[in-house]
Amino acid sequence: MAIRAYVDLAPQVSGVIASISPALRAGGTFKANEVLVSIDAKDFELRLKQALAEVASARSNLQLQQAKSDNAKRNYALLHPKKAVPPLSHCNHKFPKLEPNSQAPSPVQTLQN
Repeated sequence: MAIRAYVDLAPQVSGVIASISPALRAGGTFKANEVLVSIDAKDFELRLKQALAEVASARSNLQLQQAKSDNAKRNYALLHPKKAVPPLSHCNHKFPKLEPNSQAPSPVQTLQN
């Protein structure tokens, strides 16, 4: 059988190789979309859990900062009842208001896109 094409392989992600197809050898043949090498998913799953934890932490921090800003506004209003709250007297973040059941894209959706 004549050689039809040479193929350069390059991984899209790093990780420990879990299995190698017998077709992946010198002179081996394989079909389009055939899995030649699989990578152990443990590292990816751990990184995904880490990303999910970081998202949860960021959401908590956002809620905390919004609560601080709201408290600063209320405190200013108590101390200066007839004045509008100036923008620099409270935490004036440019974050969207986080609703209790709001749905941001999950890290899994973000990684898959």
